Amino acid sequence: AGDLMQPGGVEVLDGAEFAKHVCHGVDQEFGACPPEEPCKPCVPQDCEFAEWGSWYDGGGCVGLRFRQREVKIAANECGKPCNGSKVESK
Repeated sequence: AGDLMQPGGVEVLDGAEFAKHVCHGVDQEFGACPPEEPCKPCVPQDCEFAEWGSWYDGGGCVGLRFRQREVKIAANECGKPCNGSKVESK
């Protein structure tokens, strides 16, 4: 075990020596990024609610009733968000 020297004077440490090595400072690496796929055009998918559920008692003695609906289809990044409440009361 011990240090190895590569051509050009670069020191290579074996596992035991490397484990004892403590680094200080900052290391940065720069280079060209690989080419990325071009963005595909966004096809809008607007948000859609599901149908309203059945009315149910809200509990207590105030006589409130509620119904709910869920988001059936969520909007994508170029679609319109859902507009309206997910809960109704009467």
